[in-house]
Amino acid sequence: ELTCEDKPTAERKERCYQYQRGIAQVFIKRFRAGAKLGSDITAVYAADKAKIDIPRDDTNALVSIDSPYNTRKYEGLPPTPIAAPGELSLRAVANPTETDYNFFLAGDDGLIYFAKTNEEHEANIKNHCQKLCAAI
Repeated sequence: ELTCEDKPTAERKERCYQYQRGIAQVFIKRFRAGAKLGSDITAVYAADKAKIDIPRDDTNALVSIDSPYNTRKYEGLPPTPIAAPGELSLRAVANPTETDYNFFLAGDDGLIYFAKTNEEHEANIKNHCQKLCAAI
């Protein structure tokens, strides 16, 4: 399997772009529905910004961080960007895929796994994300 972590090639860039289009679609769908974006990365950013030392595998503690950057707790966008998007990310948001996916995760193998239901998402966590998901 070719992952986004592999040596940069045209094929790698295309795969990463397709992943980003799917991820963009999930976030856009959540945003338009007025739902929480639910990004683990923003919860980690909120903890780091507040200098709160929380084990990354303590999901309940991450979700409970009282910060407008924590999209696991609060609806809408964080008050400022948490990173600078690259060209592929910007293109992906401008041209997201059209799917009925509601969830995604980065697996231990470097691939992105999408799911329509929470049950499918939980199965993806169990089957593909033991190390990375425990680290968040």
